[in-house]
Amino acid sequence: MKDNITKRLIDALKPPTEGTRTLVWDEKLAGFGVVVHPSGRRAFVLSYGPETRRRRMKLGDCSSMPVEQARVKAQRLLAKIADGVDPLHERAARRAVPTFEQWVDEYLKGAELRKSRRAVYEDRRYLLKLSDRWAKRPLDSITTDDVQRLFDDVADRGKTTANRWLASVRACFACAWRRELIPRNPVALVRSLPENQPRERVLTNDELQRLYKALDGVTDLHLRAAFRMLIETGCRKSELLRAKWCDLDLDKAIWRLPETKAGRSQVIPLAKTTTAMLRTLPRIGEYLLPGRFDQEQDAYLQREDLKRPWQKLSVEAKLEGVTIHDLRRTYGLLVARTAGIRAASKLLRHSDLRMTDRVYAPFDLDEARAAAEKTARARNAVVLPLKKARR
Repeated sequence: MKDNITKRLIDALKPPTEGTRTLVWDEKLAGFGVVVHPSGRRAFVLSYGPETRRRRMKLGDCSSMPVEQARVKAQRLLAKIADGVDPLHERAARRAVPTFEQWVDEYLKGAELRKSRRAVYEDRRYLLKLSDRWAKRPLDSITTDDVQRLFDDVADRGKTTANRWLASVRACFACAWRRELIPRNPVALVRSLPENQPRERVLTNDELQRLYKALDGVTDLHLRAAFRMLIETGCRKSELLRAKWCDLDLDKAIWRLPETKAGRSQVIPLAKTTTAMLRTLPRIGEYLLPGRFDQEQDAYLQREDLKRPWQKLSVEAKLEGVTIHDLRRTYGLLVARTAGIRAASKLLRHSDLRMTDRVYAPFDLDEARAAAEKTARARNAVVLPLKKARR
């Protein structure tokens, strides 16, 4: 049946008997029609393809889509069909694309096998908590503008947070692109924000002396040992809090770190003075720095932080603007000056020498001037004899 499809015509169509459908095709636009079901539901449809294998797709319900809107949609789809695009195949492909939430869940499961626990924790934090507004959206519907807008919002929390969020999201979409789930990575063109210069604070010799003097007054032997470990090994606070006696081999003077920021086990060599100090330390529980005693587990738990003891120690040593991490930076600078930048990088366990050079062992003006003078003396030792010989 053919007719000029209008709203009046649609409203006048009566529902057919059970088990049948009424189809009315538009007399002006080939393939455009209306189907009426026994329930009374009416929908716009489009029929296309060769006569031997016609395909039919729903355009929308008549109750929610005006006739002219449905007609325009049909015309647009017929134009794509003329260019060789199958709308039903395209729709099926879109439905096969996971939502952002579904893809992140799959991505993180794979990340657990590829990355360290810390890296997976950060990815989960940035991808789930900060990107929750994309949860139900198809992955291929997220655009560069979407990423840029959310990136700008996250930047209000700080440049470092925003850049870490961007790195996690970029890697997530890059993996989807490699799996051919999306045609391109929408994060590729979003630029990171310039971050502040890394902190350069280190303790002076006087400050280090005052710190050791203040440590002599600490009555808790384990706290005193903890701060000495931070000063004498350059370890991270988190590594110290997780340290267990079973990780220490005092005979070989080494400290094994089963889990680190780099995501792999590492070894810290211990100086003789540090080893001697550890030998005198009472062993209470499995942790080098025991926390509170848990009655239910009948064991000492891992200590959670050193914030309050450090604040008290800083006041006693008259240290202004010094953080616990500055102890690691001070250690790195001392190693660089006494044994070279490569030794400092190894002892700080950096994977990139540039990190050690930029953050932990900056080359100050006095060192640069001393190097320039040393170079000048070496050059003069070669050049001056030549000048005398020419005379």
